[in-house]
Amino acid sequence: MLARTQLLVCAYLLCACVPALVRAETVMQVDLRATPRPEPIRRYVILCARKSEPWGTGHSFVVWITHDHYTNQTDSKGFGFYPGAQRVLVKLAGGKGQLLDESSNQASIKPGLLTHRLIFRVDKELFDSSWSAKQQWQEAQPHYNLFARNCTHFAHSVGTSLGLDPPKPNTGERPPFYFERLMRFCRELP
Repeated sequence: MLARTQLLVCAYLLCACVPALVRAETVMQVDLRATPRPEPIRRYVILCARKSEPWGTGHSFVVWITHDHYTNQTDSKGFGFYPGAQRVLVKLAGGKGQLLDESSNQASIKPGLLTHRLIFRVDKELFDSSWSAKQQWQEAQPHYNLFARNCTHFAHSVGTSLGLDPPKPNTGERPPFYFERLMRFCRELP
């Protein structure tokens, strides 16, 4: 498990530092810190969209990363919202949902499947606020519905916890299309 988490961190950091190497992916960085200044611990909340493997609508998930400048240690955790059961009818009609660790999902640790990464540099308060939003989803265990409460709604909720008023996902909107709208919104931020 630790090796997969480290692989996930390395893939995200590599792609964040050298976005030109991943041409099929749209990357955007936004600094939301109240007072941008050097900090010993850098914090990021990354909203991601990826293709499904081998087919499907795609998937949205969120990664939280901290990097200690002094110790050079990086910690990352990624979660996505999924249907509790894997039957197709349940996925479409709904059922109990669950947040799952993305480091254990083979598709999410393959950088080639990523279509969008919206990287928010945040301060401790926003980092904690976004983690609390994740915790609320985990504790509430909301019902999953492919058209009305899915992985993109989870990413939207985390974006809202960062103090943004992002556009809401449209009914049945695929993750790459939502992320295009979300990135247009972020380009207009002051």
